[in-house]
Amino acid sequence: MYPKAESFTEKSWACIIEAQSIAQNIRHQKIETEHIFSALLLISELAVEILTKSGCSIALLKDRLDLFINE
Repeated sequence: MYPKAESFTEKSWACIIEAQSIAQNIRHQKIETEHIFSALLLISELAVEILTKSGCSIALLKDRLDLFINE
């Protein structure tokens, strides 16, 4: 079963499309959790704000996530 745009909000669908793009750019065959998380950090200001308020370094998180994705 493939996801359909009408099953998601506009923002969540944008995140899925961005995650797909991230996966394709590094020649991954499927979208994994790390691709979705990376897309969420790029698209969602709310996610970044919540993580920042909880003490997370977004720059460090993005760096580590990129390293993990590109392994």
